[in-house]
Amino acid sequence: TVEVGSAAPTIQVIAQSTDVVCHADSSGEVSIFSISGGNTTTGYSYTWFNSGTDQVVGTDSILQVPAGGYYLVVQDDNGCQGTDEVSVEQPNQLTFDVDKSEVSCYGESDGSAQVEVMGGGAPPYMLSWSSPSNSPFSFITSSSSPLSMLSNVGSGSYVLEVTDSNNCMESLTLDFDEPPVPLSIS
Repeated sequence: TVEVGSAAPTIQVIAQSTDVVCHADSSGEVSIFSISGGNTTTGYSYTWFNSGTDQVVGTDSILQVPAGGYYLVVQDDNGCQGTDEVSVEQPNQLTFDVDKSEVSCYGESDGSAQVEVMGGGAPPYMLSWSSPSNSPFSFITSSSSPLSMLSNVGSGSYVLEVTDSNNCMESLTLDFDEPPVPLSIS
């Protein structure tokens, strides 16, 4: 007589995810919420895969990852498996609408720009201008609007840093040109 023992319960696994905070960073997380079943004398083994490429991304129960789809394969001592899939999302990239006027004459400081944050990230936004060349300029930024106006600029590069409510920062560089040196007759 041969006795066959009952099979171990099917492995049931539930994975969970935390979304990325800033566009294109790797602050997302995938982890195991619950797991049961199987024969676990020595514990389970975990393998996380990228859903788009089927490439292994890690073997820990918790991983820090970029945005994307991931699936988990859990295996017990008998080689039995359970799986689950999760998605890690991210905010959209910031987009800008720029209206720029170049410097009109050589040596003048009459260039200007109006920049509006059209979307992306997590509003509200904080906008701040700087100039690597330390040229004097003026700007107006409203805390209630994603619009900023830059004026009285000479030739050079001016950088607008936009920080969203998640403290994610993206910068936009505007280069202002001026006409060449006027001809002089001697």
